Amino acid sequence: MADRIKGITVEIGGDTTGLSKALSGVNKEIRDSTKSASGCKSLIKLDPTNSELLAQKQKYLASALGDTKEKLTELKSVQDRMDEGLKNGSVTQKQYDAWKREIVATEQELKKLDEQCKNTDSSVSATLKQAGSKIQEVGGKISGVGEGLTKGVTAPVMAIGAASLAAFGEVDSGLDIVEAKTGATGKSLESMNGMVKELATEIPTDFETAGSAVGEVNTRFGLTGDALKKLSGQLSSLQR
Repeated sequence: MADRIKGITVEIGGDTTGLSKALSGVNKEIRDSTKSASGCKSLIKLDPTNSELLAQKQKYLASALGDTKEKLTELKSVQDRMDEGLKNGSVTQKQYDAWKREIVATEQELKKLDEQCKNTDSSVSATLKQAGSKIQEVGGKISGVGEGLTKGVTAPVMAIGAASLAAFGEVDSGLDIVEAKTGATGKSLESMNGMVKELATEIPTDFETAGSAVGEVNTRFGLTGDALKKLSGQLSSLQR
């Protein structure tokens, strides 16, 4: 992808450098993530409900999506310098057009990755549906997991008001569930505990339900970060 903009020199962050060179790092990250996702995709064809492979594919696609967004932002950030370069002759019309094509190509790649992420979410929801009865037992509070996730796993969870903070005993109970289910320690545990607190105040649920959801999704699918919070929030929002 970077070959289109080879030879274009602009000022980025106070330094004058080749645009292709400036994007080489993020381009490598995108290539590595998409290659890993493709490797998972090939194996998933042989085992469509393998939760480990689905989780890995989702993680790599999410990484590629984030890096592609970063690349697009970087490309668009030099708009003024490219316009000025075209006026003063430091950038040729051919180079300017190539830069514009690179933006279009990156936008198209972003749309493709976004669609792949949504499709992977649907596959994860199908796997969760099969394990619905197992997850439903956690805390005895999550109902309709299969049907609810099938309908809502690819849709953003609507923010419908913050719930009041529960008693400290309930908070501790929710955090204890995460630690017990995942065996996590240190920063990893701190991160998941933070998710429990966020979920319990962002959606109408209690800390125990949020803790059970975070612990179950992390243990079953190995998800972390935004992917873990997203699916855990969708599980917690199904509380009746």
